[in-house]
Amino acid sequence: MKPFLTLKIPNFRNYLLGAFLSEIGNQMQVVAVAWQVYEMTRNPVSLGLIGVANFLPINLLLVINYHGFLGIIINLGIKYT
Repeated sequence: MKPFLTLKIPNFRNYLLGAFLSEIGNQMQVVAVAWQVYEMTRNPVSLGLIGVANFLPINLLLVINYHGFLGIIINLGIKYT
């Protein structure tokens, strides 16, 4: 099994490069927002709240989905015919 076999496909290479550059942009935005909040307030608590606001939503969804509740909640809203 060759681990880098998919890199021979041009479309996949383009996708991978785009995803990598997009993630760099996302991380730059996280740092810039935190820096701006700290520069405006000079309050470490505000900086911590920004970190929690970044961290909490995705991890809350991961915990809910881990226990299978997210699928149940989504299926409650779907009307089957």
